[in-house]
Amino acid sequence: MKRTLNKGISFLLAFIMVFSMGFSSFADDANYIETNEEVLIEEEIPYSEEVIETTEEKVPIIAEPILDDNLGTQKDETKFKNLEVNHLDAFTGEMISKDVFDLEVGKEVDPVNYILENLGDKFIKSSSPKFIMAEDSSFNLYYESDAAIGDNPDNLTMEQILEGEPISTSFLDKSINMRSFSSPSKVVSSNSNEWPNPGAINLSKAASPVQGSSNLWEISLSIEGKNLLTTSDTVLVLDISGSMKDGNKLQNMKSAANEFIDKLLLPDGVNRVAIVAYSGAANQLSGFVDYTSKSTLNSLINSLSADGGTNIQAGIHLAQNLLDASQATNKVMVLLSDGQPTYSYKVTEATGITLEDHWWFWTPDVILNDPQIVAVDYSDRVGNGSSFLIGESDSYQVPCTIPGHDHGPFDSGFPSNHGIPTIFEANLAKSKGTQIYSIAFNADPNGQSVLNSSQNAGYYQLNSSDLSPLNAVFSEISGKISYAAKDGVVVDPMGDMFDLASSQTEIVVSQGSVEIQGNTIIWNTGNIAEGNPATMKYIVRIKSGADEDILYPTNKETVFSYTDSNGNEMTSNFPIPKVAIGGGKIILIGYEVNENGEPINSEGVVVERPDLANELYNRSYADTPLGYNQTYTVTPDYIDGYQYQKYYWNETQGTEDSLDILLQSNNPTETVYFGYSKIKTVTVTFNENYPGVNEYTRTLNKGSSLGTNMPPDPKRIGYTFVGWNTNSNGTGSTFKSDTPVNQDITVYAQWEENIVPSLEITDYTGIYDGENHSIEVKGLVDGDKVYYSEDGNTWQEGNPSYTNAGEHKVYVKVENPNYEDREGFGTVKITPRDISIQSQSANKVYDGTPLTKNEFTIINGELVEGEEITVVITGSQTSVGSSKNTIDSISIKSGDTDVTENYNITKVEGTLTVTQPYYPPYIPPEEEIDEEVPTDLPELTDEHIAYIQGYPDNTIRPLAFITREEVATVFYRLLDPEYRSMVFSTEQNFLDVKATRWSNKHIATLVNAGVILGYEDGTFKPEKYITRAELAVIASRFDNLSPFESDKFSDIKGHWANKYINSAAEKGWVNGYEDGTFKPDNYISRAEFVTLVNQVLNRRVSKENILEDARQFPDLIEGKWYYEAMQEAINSHEFEWLEDDTEKWTKIYYPDLDM
Repeated sequence: MKRTLNKGISFLLAFIMVFSMGFSSFADDANYIETNEEVLIEEEIPYSEEVIETTEEKVPIIAEPILDDNLGTQKDETKFKNLEVNHLDAFTGEMISKDVFDLEVGKEVDPVNYILENLGDKFIKSSSPKFIMAEDSSFNLYYESDAAIGDNPDNLTMEQILEGEPISTSFLDKSINMRSFSSPSKVVSSNSNEWPNPGAINLSKAASPVQGSSNLWEISLSIEGKNLLTTSDTVLVLDISGSMKDGNKLQNMKSAANEFIDKLLLPDGVNRVAIVAYSGAANQLSGFVDYTSKSTLNSLINSLSADGGTNIQAGIHLAQNLLDASQATNKVMVLLSDGQPTYSYKVTEATGITLEDHWWFWTPDVILNDPQIVAVDYSDRVGNGSSFLIGESDSYQVPCTIPGHDHGPFDSGFPSNHGIPTIFEANLAKSKGTQIYSIAFNADPNGQSVLNSSQNAGYYQLNSSDLSPLNAVFSEISGKISYAAKDGVVVDPMGDMFDLASSQTEIVVSQGSVEIQGNTIIWNTGNIAEGNPATMKYIVRIKSGADEDILYPTNKETVFSYTDSNGNEMTSNFPIPKVAIGGGKIILIGYEVNENGEPINSEGVVVERPDLANELYNRSYADTPLGYNQTYTVTPDYIDGYQYQKYYWNETQGTEDSLDILLQSNNPTETVYFGYSKIKTVTVTFNENYPGVNEYTRTLNKGSSLGTNMPPDPKRIGYTFVGWNTNSNGTGSTFKSDTPVNQDITVYAQWEENIVPSLEITDYTGIYDGENHSIEVKGLVDGDKVYYSEDGNTWQEGNPSYTNAGEHKVYVKVENPNYEDREGFGTVKITPRDISIQSQSANKVYDGTPLTKNEFTIINGELVEGEEITVVITGSQTSVGSSKNTIDSISIKSGDTDVTENYNITKVEGTLTVTQPYYPPYIPPEEEIDEEVPTDLPELTDEHIAYIQGYPDNTIRPLAFITREEVATVFYRLLDPEYRSMVFSTEQNFLDVKATRWSNKHIATLVNAGVILGYEDGTFKPEKYITRAELAVIASRFDNLSPFESDKFSDIKGHWANKYINSAAEKGWVNGYEDGTFKPDNYISRAEFVTLVNQVLNRRVSKENILEDARQFPDLIEGKWYYEAMQEAINSHEFEWLEDDTEKWTKIYYPDLDM
């Protein structure tokens, strides 16, 4: 929608013009079509978009828009667009007519130029302001009837209009959110439709001669019904607004309400009524009361007076609150009003209402697209009580939700009248299953539309003071609430020899309507309610030429079609009377009675009259007319299985079995009822009188005995039958085949118990031995059959046996045809066998290899013969110390079967001990040996080659002590290759180093280079572990001694290697312990050794810079303190120096070395 710049000014002028006119009687039009049929409406009445009210100032009407185009020029289709103008009824939203125009793009369109002048209804508003034609467009124009709304319908005083009326705060529900409405489920009775059950009907039809005429008969039809035995709670919602004072509206409403109470509240107590009265507000005059409070309700209704505005919504809301608390099967609301509301509740939430896209400084258009009420505020009443219309300020307020827009909310103009919230409230009630009836008292079109749209069960109009239709109206309402038959139609065709003598207006019906189609009457009965039979009477004339000796049927098949109490479409036929000109007839009817002679239906229920009882036969005394003034003797028919008891004729009754009937012309048809009761039989029930046994019966005539029909003696295992008794404990009377029976009785078998042998079950308890074991059953006698079960459900003849440890329950059942079953259970309990397994201990001197001992001993108990045991021992000790020789698992097998669970195994773990190797303590020379470092220092390689290789068992043994020959080998490998070839030698003079020894060349070469020396006794002691002091001396051979001022450690003073240790410490090659000692004579581990060598060679790497393909050993564990030092020693690698003086390896390689 295009916005014009002067929209705000136009709106302001329109508002000032309307306000200056005072309170006008604007209202919505309602095109009302009077109908008795139920009208279905939408949830809400649709309205268009933004509404602009017009003033009473006449606007020139132009039949078609004036166009500036040159009419002689062919129209350019691209410059023209379609304009669709919809003329709508403002209240119903129905289309009155539609116009379509072709308008030039860019032209201004003013909706008021398209108002229909000759419509006869009043124009009230447009859905659109002026706009510029830019594309195909449309708008709506709304009209109302001048007579539709009436000015101030409730005749409020100006003081009432200005001050408003009080709002009832009873039963306030602050917020309701509901938009989907559905009809309640139909309540269906499951009772039989036989009289007098709920929902039953009874049809009767009779013909009586018209006095003074020989050829006219009066035909009477009657339809009776029995209400459903469902409870009904009904709220009468009474309009006591000021408009009800007009004419006789209030008095007529009181009469209608009182009549409704009289018709609905019956002594059966299944119906209750409450009263709500409303004007500007709603008040509860009475809660739900029953038949006993009819006079109280009548007094309340008669005391009502009318004044104030009309708030039907408040009345519906309060009534539904009452029904919400009701537990009745049927919940009914009856609206009695003249129907035009002048108040409603403020709408707080709605759908289908939006704002157009706009700038923050605009006042946006409100766009209505099928608006629907979602919620109202029951504490905020709107309206002034004098008008059907709702002012825009009281309409739903549309908020602006665009961020940064600090304006709104805006008047939506919806709802435009109080009828819309009223119908919304009614829909809420209907969605909860409430049946709503509307009764309109001289309602105007708006009131009629509101009331008709509010109902879902029936709409009725009472437009005059003549209340004669009231009984039928309220009978229908009552019938719809608790009906026997619904929507009944009787098709009553005249007999072939009869003509209908009554005109349509002469046919008398108690309810419904009739029409004549040829020689047939169609009677629309409506609904049939208990206590209010539907009747019809009319006159028929027998045709000339009728034979006086023939009985002619007055009618053909007369069918009553209806919906029964279960919602089924049903048909029933009326009886057809027969009459004759020359005589009468006697009808004989057999009916059923009880022992007291009362009429009953087929189910034995007592009914009011013989004609309502179960009919056994229905026949005429004779097939031809009977002469008048003659006596006829009638007798009851014989009926197999029944006994005649009494007759009923013309309200007299007796027990004689014959009756004399005097037939006279003033009563040509006599009906005699004969009552019959069923011949009584009695039943003997035989109960064998022990648990789980069946009963059986014998039937015989009352007062007789069974004789040979006596059942055979029963059998019971373990018992002997001794006879029948009327008491189960044998204290009653003995019953035999010749015992006479006068009533239904139960007799019980009497038993003497046989002596049952005892059942002995011996358990087994023992220790697992690999054998099978079972319980033992004793005390068996001849005929016993023993069954065993492990679960109490599945039985077998074999006695189960058990080998494995555990507690096994065995159920036992012994069957014997001569005794009761004997049952019990026994237990096989096998406990695990105790056994203790000890892993053996072991020890050795540390050699760097793991110490294991995979042997065990059974130290307690023994295995079952033939079984084998497997013990997995995982204990291991490498370093000096001791640990448990761990038993990881134990399994015991008998052949291929694992029987470990049958043993209670105790593990006893031995100890693995690795001791420090013993060497005689190093004895230094008596005089200090001045071993000066050679002048020519040995040359070491610059390459970072691997100088530790590992052992043949794939271990590296970082914590093992290193020997003198291993040290010689390491330094041999670290010599510069050229230097090594210069000093290479295989000749040495040590007594304990043979030329074939693996380390011979390493030792000889280092001796030749002056790096190592032997002992004074001429030995080298190659396998002797090297001490920390000796290693410091050897390391010093590769560099000049460093000066020092004092000893670096507290325990090297006077030691023969003092200067070598201090020099190595100055160079950072060696470190002491935390207590400040060096422990020079302690042996050094391989890990400590490579750490010193790496420091001498300035080789160091961090773990993260070691390449992934570096060599690994199972006993070189990542995370240990020596891990990086050992990696540096075992891998030849290329590298780069990092800023922290550590290496970053770039490649692992494997040089061809003489190692």
